[in-house]
Amino acid sequence: MTHAIEKDIAAPTNAYEAVAGPQRLGMLMRIRIELRKLVDTRSSRAILLTTFVTMVIFGGGIQLLTGKPDEFSSLIQHAAVPLIYLFPAVGLLTAAGEWQHGTASWTYCLDPHRSAVLLAKHGAALLMSFAGVILMVLVCLVLGPLSGTALPGVEQAFPVVGRTVLSVVAMTLLGIGLGSALLQPVLGLAIFLIAPQLLPQLIAVIPAISGLAPYVNINGVLIGILLGQHHGELMQRLSALVLWIVVPVLIGFWRNSRRSA
Repeated sequence: MTHAIEKDIAAPTNAYEAVAGPQRLGMLMRIRIELRKLVDTRSSRAILLTTFVTMVIFGGGIQLLTGKPDEFSSLIQHAAVPLIYLFPAVGLLTAAGEWQHGTASWTYCLDPHRSAVLLAKHGAALLMSFAGVILMVLVCLVLGPLSGTALPGVEQAFPVVGRTVLSVVAMTLLGIGLGSALLQPVLGLAIFLIAPQLLPQLIAVIPAISGLAPYVNINGVLIGILLGQHHGELMQRLSALVLWIVVPVLIGFWRNSRRSA
């Protein structure tokens, strides 16, 4: 009799756990969800379309129309400019947009593991960066020969493409880091577009701290990577990367884990 009562009491609990028990999403599923979110908004789609159009223009379209061929490395570098400046905006919007539009409560209700969700956003943005670079190379490979540009061998092309990947990935991380740290899309975009250019110049004109300007010049570091040129000393480059990428990313994880949805 006692055994039967205990069985009846335990049954509803087990049934509830079977039906309503939390199921942890895998990271691949989270990344798939975040990839879909990247193209869910009109602003993101507009930025991606603008990126593709300008990439085609810089990646051989101008040379094709003017009939003036260019070196393949120059085509890659020119075509990478839209990716470097527009992909970070998409990453920033996907990191901060949910807080702006009030959908963060739904996201974290369905998946309460906030750090994992933000990590998936980073993964989705990086996959977008790699896909963008691959598409850019294909565009240059198609439009380059049509405009008379000679294609290099793999040994010559690989370093150029590798530097482009590093530049695009670094800038994308900068964008999503600012978005997750500030949680305000408009403020994040303003800081992303203005601060990296303005801050080193402001520091350079103040005699007492002018020597610190190279340590915060992230644009100089990333342009140097893209062009294969060393910009400043090693510690200056590392300092700029830590200040503009590592610090915002860490602050973003901290703020997302603590802010009330």
